[in-house]
Amino acid sequence: MPDLHFKQIGNPQSEPQSRTPNNDRDVAKSSDTWCPIPWTGLGVRTVGDLRYCCHSQSSKSRGLLRSQDGAILNLKENRLSDGVNADLLKEVRTAMLKGERHSGCQRCFKEEDAGIHSRRLSEQVTWEQYSIEDCSKKTKPDGSISLSDFPVRYLDLRFGNKCNLKCRMCGPSESDKWYDLTLKLWNEDEFKDGHRTLKIIKDDKGRVGLKVDPYKWHESSSFWAELEEYLPQIERIYLAGGEPLLIDAQFEFLQKCIDLGHSGHITLEYNSNLTALNERIVKIWSEFKKVEVGISIDGIGEINNYIRAGSDWNKLEKNIVALDRAAGNFKLWIASTIQIYNLYHLPQFMWWSVSNKFQRINRSKIGREFFTPHPLTNPAFLAITTFPQKSKLKIREHFELEKRKFSEQILECEVFGLGEGFQLERAQARFPKVLDNYINIMFSRDTSDQIDRFWKYTNRLDEIHGTSFRDVAPETYELMKL
Repeated sequence: MPDLHFKQIGNPQSEPQSRTPNNDRDVAKSSDTWCPIPWTGLGVRTVGDLRYCCHSQSSKSRGLLRSQDGAILNLKENRLSDGVNADLLKEVRTAMLKGERHSGCQRCFKEEDAGIHSRRLSEQVTWEQYSIEDCSKKTKPDGSISLSDFPVRYLDLRFGNKCNLKCRMCGPSESDKWYDLTLKLWNEDEFKDGHRTLKIIKDDKGRVGLKVDPYKWHESSSFWAELEEYLPQIERIYLAGGEPLLIDAQFEFLQKCIDLGHSGHITLEYNSNLTALNERIVKIWSEFKKVEVGISIDGIGEINNYIRAGSDWNKLEKNIVALDRAAGNFKLWIASTIQIYNLYHLPQFMWWSVSNKFQRINRSKIGREFFTPHPLTNPAFLAITTFPQKSKLKIREHFELEKRKFSEQILECEVFGLGEGFQLERAQARFPKVLDNYINIMFSRDTSDQIDRFWKYTNRLDEIHGTSFRDVAPETYELMKL
């Protein structure tokens, strides 16, 4: 991939920024359980199934919305509007208005309990025009709402699972590159995606695919017709994958927004590994009101290449810098998944984010000065709770040392003065807080019974990829051996 040469920005802080509160307490003042998402829109999985929120994926219900007969709503046969008053979504709304923690929202609550700024809190800022009082007045006792009171303003769209990486914590439902890997890793030609069992096949040229491919749900003409109906009122669209920058249907959708004259009132949010970034994409993005990108990287250098198989750190870092400096109304952050492979290197990763003097990345006032990490929960054998007890104690000692080093280094690092969202005092407070949060999560459970599975999985992937866990992360390798 050639180096990218976008038109450069002047002073990024002079560009429009979304309103953010002065502190985390202001964000959550409305309610300890309320989130605007159940009133603003809907989400769509890579297979076209409707759900109420992507973070509900880790719950027992997986956030899936069903018809009255119990069938999962899917956009190949159903409409978006069919999900607005599905039983689960009504149940979630009712629980939130009562101040109860619904089980489908457990990921956000667990993160908040550990001191992590959850998506629920971020959405309260994003949708500041929605209040719990107003939602309560216009929501019926059974949790149902009217689209005239609450038009669809937000969509979370996953146009299939096409991807170019084979991330170690991923699988075939989120990356088609995992089809061949599934055959090699598990010696199986089938995998589960929710209630579906999907069969992997090879054609006469050795190309791997699916016998029946549900990830092409977006080929439904009725979906596109309904989407056009909603575009005039849509304010925000979240796009993920797969890798969204590789998916043709995503660009077809963006072009439709532009051609119909609606791009100017729509903010796009992405999760992207950014490996496929090019000038054409940035040009298309320039037509939209704002573009927010969570850059999916899980370490620096070989750590990221190891976790995200197929990634090239040198090219990726150039893309990150190019987008950070490109002309346009962008909001950028580092979206990392903290797991066994990268926890020990978390302080180094954070320091990289600070010392690179990025102009846009994680310049926010809601506790995201370095990046926006989230703890991996599944598969359990990669979760940081799986570290042996002796290793957890050593990691805590390592983090304490790194906190002291950071306090000294930050005073010598000329990265400040880039706007009030990135202040020395907040950085000094935030760095140790992030490390403490992940220490708390690490000690919150003991899943060390998964260690044998960790080693079998890691060693087999190393054989397939021709990589070495011991060479890439020697400290973590030894910690897992304790």
